[in-house]
Amino acid sequence: MVNASLANQVEQLTAIINAVPTAVIVVAPGGTMTLVNHQAQQLFGYGSEELLGQSVDMLLPQRYRQAHPALRDSFQTQPSARPMGAGRDLFGLRKDGTEFPVEIGLTPLETEEGTLVVSSINDISERKRLERRFRATIESAPTAMVMIDAQGTMVLINKELERLFGYQRDELLHHKVEMLLPPRYQAEHPSLRSGFFAAPQARRMGVGRDLFAQHKDGEEFPVEIGLSPVQTDEGTFVLAAIVDITERKQIQDAVKESEENFRLMVEGIQDYALFMLDPKGRVASWNSGAHRLKGYDEAEILGRHFSCFYTPEDIQAGKPQKELEIAKTQGRCEEESWRIRKDGSRFWANVIISALRDKQGKLRGFAKVTRDFTERKRLESLFRATVESAPIAMVMIGGDGAIQLVNAETERLFGYQRAELLDKPIEQLLPERYRPGHPAMRTGFFATPQARRMGGGRDLFALRKDGSEFPVEIGLNPVSTEAGTLVLAAIVDLTERKRTADATLQQLNDELGRSNVELQRFAYVASHDLQTPLRNVASFVELLNATYGQLLDDQGKDWIRRITQSVKQQQLLVKDLLEFSRVNAQSHPFERLPARQLVDIAVTLLESSLRESHAEIQCGELPDVTGDRSQLVQLLANLIGNAIKYRSDAPPLVQISASHQDGEWCFAIKDNGIGMEQRYLERIFEIFERLHDQRAYPGSGIGLAICRRVIQRHGGRIWVESSPGQGSTFYFTLPEQPEDKA
Repeated sequence: MVNASLANQVEQLTAIINAVPTAVIVVAPGGTMTLVNHQAQQLFGYGSEELLGQSVDMLLPQRYRQAHPALRDSFQTQPSARPMGAGRDLFGLRKDGTEFPVEIGLTPLETEEGTLVVSSINDISERKRLERRFRATIESAPTAMVMIDAQGTMVLINKELERLFGYQRDELLHHKVEMLLPPRYQAEHPSLRSGFFAAPQARRMGVGRDLFAQHKDGEEFPVEIGLSPVQTDEGTFVLAAIVDITERKQIQDAVKESEENFRLMVEGIQDYALFMLDPKGRVASWNSGAHRLKGYDEAEILGRHFSCFYTPEDIQAGKPQKELEIAKTQGRCEEESWRIRKDGSRFWANVIISALRDKQGKLRGFAKVTRDFTERKRLESLFRATVESAPIAMVMIGGDGAIQLVNAETERLFGYQRAELLDKPIEQLLPERYRPGHPAMRTGFFATPQARRMGGGRDLFALRKDGSEFPVEIGLNPVSTEAGTLVLAAIVDLTERKRTADATLQQLNDELGRSNVELQRFAYVASHDLQTPLRNVASFVELLNATYGQLLDDQGKDWIRRITQSVKQQQLLVKDLLEFSRVNAQSHPFERLPARQLVDIAVTLLESSLRESHAEIQCGELPDVTGDRSQLVQLLANLIGNAIKYRSDAPPLVQISASHQDGEWCFAIKDNGIGMEQRYLERIFEIFERLHDQRAYPGSGIGLAICRRVIQRHGGRIWVESSPGQGSTFYFTLPEQPEDKA
């Protein structure tokens, strides 16, 4: 221990703790705070005058305060440098009442007035958040992921793996990974696994041969597996990303249809070394943290030049002296590089050197803080390695649209070298027609970032270096970093899938065309044969009511009313079925038509409903389109009629608009009605699908199925966006024809 006056000790201690980037509080034996640094004031939200002389218990949540004095007395009984509360979570309490997780290191300091306790307090909110984000990233990944140890035991899985294999999580965790393999693979897999752990490196599994996995129900399916080793304090683990490539096999090895997004942003401050240097750079003091991090005892390091912590190459380059010069001139020097421990091992260090001057400005020495960032650097390297080895193209961009990271698959897919993409705008990879509108879309995503697919409901295309376009599917995932939010985009080439799908669709269309005439004949005969007995029933019921109605009691009259309603509903159903079957008959040739005229005709057909409901129709500027006049009128009448039928308490307001997108016209019919839940948005286009009681909203349940067949015949798409109580917007597209541009 240095023999110095109490005043000198206080002065030196004050200078040291104010140079430390971590919150430091010095506590007297009775629990009174005697010194606090600027970082502690900022961390807890108090001024120094609000803390000095007060009990340190004021910085603890209420639930800790009763037990804390006994713990403090225990430390005074056996003072030694150690972490506080080992093995359990600790929390601090800010002035505004908010709690936050902390790590606390305790160091005794012997003074003439007794043993003081120097408490170093690290806010680990960011680390906790990053740990949660790591698990959340794995959990929300669109690819099945499983982490196993060297014995093949599954220690981490995500919900996509549960879905893919049909197991519940507790059926998989702590079991052998071989249970996910077909029996023919299980015997040899342990030796393959041992081989991987003997020389772990990121790679694809089973290169050059087909791989299969086995569902819980025993069904096998083809997979593609990417392996990445993960180094932890408990040893080496392997993270396996499993992609179901069934569809690729079915459509002749099309590009796989999965996204893989793996984000690792970790910063862990486990400990720090704090010591003083004299003006010449010699070690003048040494704390327990420095001993733990660098391995030197105080007696063997005091007086030595601090360059002994630097690598030989940095010493040769004069780096230690350059850092002191920066600290002298600028007051502070911070940088990251490799450092050397006593045993010769290296660690990646974050280093802060602060110049210490007296009141006259004379240099008294330096305060030096070193933190071990090896784990963070390893995780960052692992993240980059994982992205680099991903079997799909991955691009990371910032809010300004500049590309910050690409992987090898991106280079291959787009035909660029990496240097041609980094720091360039992402619009470089888009066709010219998308570029003007893309910055606004990007700004919208960064305003409310969330994992989603890009361009829902429409086709997307990318642009290669050679100028050729190709269809893509893009998944977006926001990544929070110290520099702000970034977005990681996973890009899948759909060229082969679309080519095979188009061929299959053409074949189906040919087969449907051959059967269409027979279907029409059948529908006509069936509707005629069904309508005849229905008309007879209606006539006899009407005659019965006219002749004997006055003789019937209320029950009999109610039965006649129900029979009449059922006959009318059945007649409507037969009529709509006939209309549904006729959609693909192509009995009317396509012609160029003003869309506004089609809307006017549809509105005329709905005149009675409009008058009864007091509905208002608002129609924007609409283009000319090419199609079957009667079918397009029927489409509009069905959609506008639904907007009126499924109304709320307010008078119906129907807004009709159109916009041009990617070579097609997109029409929108928006209402202020009752809306519907997300889970029904696809089902409503199926025949006979009804969401409401027949008595509340009469109908056959065929109208929207007819709309979909009409749009399919015209080569377009139809979908709906809706929320309960918020109304619905139905969208449909019609391909733009050459004459539409006239």
